[in-house]
Amino acid sequence: SKEIGVVLNFEARGNEGPAVLFETSDGNDRMITVYSEVVPNAIANSLYFEVYKHLVNNTDLSVYKAAGMHGYNLGFIQGGQSYHSSSDSADNLSMTSLQHMGDSMLSLVKSLGYMDLVDQDEGNRVYFNLIGNKVVSYLEKWVKPLMITSVFFFIATLVHGYIRKKITVLGTLGGLLLFLLTGGASYLMGQYFYSYLMNAYADQAWILAESNSTSLALFIGSIVFIFGFVALIYRLDTKIFKPYNLTIGAFIVWQVLVIYSSYYYVGASYLFIWPFLMGLIGVNLNFILSWKHWKLNFLVKLAVQIPILLITAPIIYLIYNFWFLEATPIQSVLIVLMSAFMIPILCTSRKTAKKTTVPKNDENEGSPHLILNMNSN
Repeated sequence: SKEIGVVLNFEARGNEGPAVLFETSDGNDRMITVYSEVVPNAIANSLYFEVYKHLVNNTDLSVYKAAGMHGYNLGFIQGGQSYHSSSDSADNLSMTSLQHMGDSMLSLVKSLGYMDLVDQDEGNRVYFNLIGNKVVSYLEKWVKPLMITSVFFFIATLVHGYIRKKITVLGTLGGLLLFLLTGGASYLMGQYFYSYLMNAYADQAWILAESNSTSLALFIGSIVFIFGFVALIYRLDTKIFKPYNLTIGAFIVWQVLVIYSSYYYVGASYLFIWPFLMGLIGVNLNFILSWKHWKLNFLVKLAVQIPILLITAPIIYLIYNFWFLEATPIQSVLIVLMSAFMIPILCTSRKTAKKTTVPKNDENEGSPHLILNMNSN
C-alpha cells in the first residue's frame, strides 16, 4: 500500500448521466486542480463532498481513505430508480455515461502517472461548475476572508441604503419577517403537495418515487407554483413595504447562511457567498441609479440574476435526482431563497420607481416637475 499514490473509484447510483466527482480524500488541492484541467467535460462540486462527509454511507473508497490513501470517487447519479432494482443491468446502462466514466479514468491515469505523488501538506479546495464543464476552484482558506468581506459589505449596504432613504429599520425588519413566513409557508405547501400525491396515487407511488416524465413534470410544476406564490406575495406587499426593505430583509437570512456555512459546511459555502456578494453589488448599483435611469436600473437587476442562477439553479435539479418528488418541501424553500435576489424585479416598475425614489428637496431634480406643472396650467 505504501507504493500506491492515489486510488480511483467508480460508482453508480443510477444508470445514466455524467460521471460526477462527488468525493475525494482530504488534502485535495492538487487533485482538484488536476481533475479540472485534464478530465473532458469535468463535472465536480464540493457540495457533494460536503454532504457526503455528513452521511453514514460508505463506498469502496472509504476503505482506502481509512488507510490514509488519496483517492477520487466518481459516479453517475441519474436514473436512480434503477439503483438496486430489477432494471439495474448492463442492458439498461447508458453507453454515453459509461464512455464519460472511461474518458475520465483514462485522462486521470495518464496525468497522475507522470506526477510526483509524494504526500504534501495540502489543503482542500472549494469547487463547482459555473458554465458547462468549467470547474471553478479556490482553497478553503479563502472562505472565511470572503465571509468577513460579505459582512462588511452588507453593513456598508445597510448604511448606503439608509443614507439614500431606500430602506428603514422597521421596514427591513418587516421584510425579514415576511421572508421567513414566506419560506415557512412554501415548505408547508411543498410538504402538503408531496403528501397529497402519495395518498391520492398510493397504488402508483412507484411512479412518483423515481425519475420519469411524470415526476419531473410534477416537480417542475411545483417549482412554477411556488415561484408564482412568492411573486404574488411580494407584489402585494409593495403596498406596505418599500421594495428594498423587502430585499434587505431577505438578505439578512442570506448573511446568516453565509456565516454558518463558512464555519460548518465549508465545501458548500460557495452556494451562499457568491450569490450574496453579487446580490449586494446589484442592490448598491440600484441605490445609485435614479428613477430617470429606470431602464438601466432594470438591466442591472437582470444582469445580476445570470451568475446567481448559474450557481444556484443546478442544485435544485441535483436534489431532484437524489430524492425525486420527496424533495419538494426542500426545493420549495430553495426557491424562496433564490427569490431574494429577484425581489427588486418582482416589486418594482417604472411607476413604482418614480413614486418611491423621486427626491423632494433637490432643486435640480425638482425643476422638471415645475416646468411640467406650468405647462399643465
